[in-house]
Amino acid sequence: MVVNENVRPGDVQSVHRALQLLEAVGNAGEMGVSELAQELGLAISTVHNILRTLVHRGYLTKNAGRYRLGPAVTVLGSQWDPVQSLATSTRPRLAEVSERTGQAAVATVLVGDEACLIAYTPGTGPVTASSPGWTRENPMGLATGRVLVAMLRKQNWPEFVSAGKSVEPNRRAEEWRTELSAIVESGVCIKQATNADETVSVAVPVWTTGGSVVCSIGCSTPGYYATEKLINSVLDALWDATTSLSEEFGCERLPLAKPRRFHGLAPRKR
Repeated sequence: MVVNENVRPGDVQSVHRALQLLEAVGNAGEMGVSELAQELGLAISTVHNILRTLVHRGYLTKNAGRYRLGPAVTVLGSQWDPVQSLATSTRPRLAEVSERTGQAAVATVLVGDEACLIAYTPGTGPVTASSPGWTRENPMGLATGRVLVAMLRKQNWPEFVSAGKSVEPNRRAEEWRTELSAIVESGVCIKQATNADETVSVAVPVWTTGGSVVCSIGCSTPGYYATEKLINSVLDALWDATTSLSEEFGCERLPLAKPRRFHGLAPRKR
């Protein structure tokens, strides 16, 4: 039997098993009893009993021996307000990031095809980026938005790359795709400034159960003030914050390792 590393002293193992089954079915779309038993390392009889209970409660449906998520999952999900819930959880972590780095910090989610800022803390240092607007924006114009597009919308990259022309008109489509791929591999976006009047931004994803990305957090600093040392301190603070937030949201082990030190700050024109 596979040992569930997420089970801690005091946890109820049967609840973990039921949630594991729900997550496995949700990730796969549909599964049978034997598949679930093999994937989770559980006895077929145990899996069958849990599945029968979940079907009875409406969390799964059964058709021709295959199981899919049921209407009860949708009902619960519709009652969760991601913006309010995530904003409440991210604000204290953003405040810690701002205190450590002196820079402004934000949390962002995707609403449709737009980036929506759900939390913001101003910088505490002598030089910081200005307060952001709270309207929805083209996600390609934000480091946090690019992280979300890279992690959540790979199937729609062509549309987002096309939208990127309004942000950086001279940037080629291939350059956009290369950046999005790099974000997927590293978990980091560093949006550099082309001149001293723009901001340099760093962003990382926040994960939830099953390694899914739920939002992105980031920091911005004026381009004329940015240095490799500052960017690396921001990256350290953000990674510590996303580690804590991700654990709070049910992801105790991040899917990606902590990024290596950043080198290569682009020259800026005044």
